[in-house]
Amino acid sequence: MSAFNPEFSIKMEGRAYARYLGPRDPESIRELFLWCKREKVRGQLQINFTGNGGVTDIVLDEKRRMTEQKEDVPY
Repeated sequence: MSAFNPEFSIKMEGRAYARYLGPRDPESIRELFLWCKREKVRGQLQINFTGNGGVTDIVLDEKRRMTEQKEDVPY
């Protein structure tokens, strides 16, 4: 088993966006997917294609979470 260790550029705007900085060939994308699954990454893996089969961007979008606590309202 290879020691796949992806590198990301992370941007915070209310939640985290992690842009994958590695290669965009099919085997590398497969390794990234398996890494996300193995590490139980919460969120969306977005793979953007150009239309001619090339990948332009790969982003991990953090799962949205509620930031405010709901108040208990008696009925």
